[in-house]
Amino acid sequence: MIDLAPNLTIFPMWFLFVVVLVVLNRWVFQPTLALLDERKNQTERQEQNAQHLLEETQKRLASYEEAILQARNRAAVERERIVNEAHEQEKAIIDQARSDTEKVLDDIKTKVEGEKGGAILKLRQEAQGLARSIVDKVLERDKKVA
Repeated sequence: MIDLAPNLTIFPMWFLFVVVLVVLNRWVFQPTLALLDERKNQTERQEQNAQHLLEETQKRLASYEEAILQARNRAAVERERIVNEAHEQEKAIIDQARSDTEKVLDDIKTKVEGEKGGAILKLRQEAQGLARSIVDKVLERDKKVA
């Protein structure tokens, strides 16, 4: 039968336990704990580094977005300036075309008026010639009939 009561072997077993505990503590537990602490410290440093990089990225993103907004605003102002300039050029071109058209129309009117006067004079002369010719023919016919 097994005797569970402590006997004199407890002291050597206790001594061996303490020796094994000291050896394991010195050669296994402390290096393992030190390694775990180092890994924990590295992880914390990496997390801090990642947090710093995230903050830096957010700052740069905000700066980039601000630059984009400013560029869009400058582009809108420039676009408005170009549109206004184009409208001014369009107006100048239309005004010039109207002026040229009016000048051409005035020239044509003057030419037509001149030709009209000449045509009326020519028609009057031809009408007088025709009238004389008719009168002469009528008079000749009357002379032949009488």
